[in-house]
Amino acid sequence: MYKRVAILGLLAAAAVAGVWVHRVSAAKDEKPTDDAAFEVAQRAMAKLKIDDPAGFNDVLIGEGLVHNKSALDKLKEFRDGAVPRMGKPLGQVELIARERVGTSYARYTYLERYEHGGLSWTVTFYRGIDRWQVVGVDWSGDIRNQFQKAG
Repeated sequence: MYKRVAILGLLAAAAVAGVWVHRVSAAKDEKPTDDAAFEVAQRAMAKLKIDDPAGFNDVLIGEGLVHNKSALDKLKEFRDGAVPRMGKPLGQVELIARERVGTSYARYTYLERYEHGGLSWTVTFYRGIDRWQVVGVDWSGDIRNQFQKAG
């Protein structure tokens, strides 16, 4: 009787150990995803979609972007300057590129649509020790160069 109990106990311990070893090795094999960075980029772009450049700036600063008041002023000036050339913003933002370099850098490029053209926005992230952080944001009224990147 005691042998059966001892054998069942050993089998149960071996099964638990096997599951633990499998989970540990599976965790080592998993590559870190950029989902958290992508979610931040999406939140920031949602602010531009509703014509809130200050909110866009706040989301990015909250996630590590070193920015100052003059940078926000330049961003607003750029968007305001686009209206005479491209018409009003349509409140539509489209993801046009999602790129990763290794496991540490991610970049998302969006097209903000206007009546007669668009602005491209690129948000770049670096994955530090514990989280993704914004390290740069670039914008341009020349969306033609996005086709060069795709080729």
